[in-house]
Amino acid sequence: MSASAPIVASDIPGFASVMKDGKEGLMFPPKDESAMAHAIKQLIDNPGLRAQLGVDGRATVDQYRWDRVADSVLGYYREISDKKLVPPARYRGW
Repeated sequence: MSASAPIVASDIPGFASVMKDGKEGLMFPPKDESAMAHAIKQLIDNPGLRAQLGVDGRATVDQYRWDRVADSVLGYYREISDKKLVPPARYRGW
């Protein structure tokens, strides 16, 4: 996606978590060679679709830049470190 090229990917959790079918690329069911070939043929036959998926993919990849991910993680750590911690309850037996 960072190369502004459309993606053709199997619809598995890893890919599905970072791209949407028809937005950044085309997805096909796992192990379905004919569906994969059909997706590739769609891109060959439709330069407008190819260009749009590339542009949308490039925009999406910016969300996953290291500086943005790091800022998000640091923000989360700041948020939880600012909360008042409650000590665990003590067991007093039966």
